[in-house]
Amino acid sequence: MTHEIHRVRVALLLLLFPLALAAGGCRSPKPLVEPSEIAAAGSRAQTRGAILAALDQNKFTVVSEQPGQIIARTGARKWNMIVAIDYANDVSIRYVNSENLDYHLYTGDNAFVSRGTPVIHPGYNKRVERLASAIGTQTAIARAEKRLPPVGAPPPSKSKTR
Repeated sequence: MTHEIHRVRVALLLLLFPLALAAGGCRSPKPLVEPSEIAAAGSRAQTRGAILAALDQNKFTVVSEQPGQIIARTGARKWNMIVAIDYANDVSIRYVNSENLDYHLYTGDNAFVSRGTPVIHPGYNKRVERLASAIGTQTAIARAEKRLPPVGAPPPSKSKTR
């Protein structure tokens, strides 16, 4: 009888294991986060260059561009996301579209998410925050380089030679 119980337990574990893996792989959507505005570089051209460098670092490709705005995409075989990066006096990133990232307006009841709030796979928020951080770094570098004086040659050495 104990042998029979053991066999049933093993069979149940074998059936439940794939379900547990599937449930662990599915992440519940989180509220869509649009990062805070980022300080622009010294000029529009420098800001554009900083944005393009950050997009490249984060494996985004430019989909379209017009003065003051870049539309960029990143993704893999099963998902993709598109963001708009607007720039003038500051830089802002906003959601445009996505596939297979479970974007929708929240309709449930939750103490932390109000009805009608846009929600999305948490990976979207992480990628956008990483992109915003990279843009912030690149624009800060551009602002700092603008203020640095040109580097001259070091003064000659005053050592005595014999």
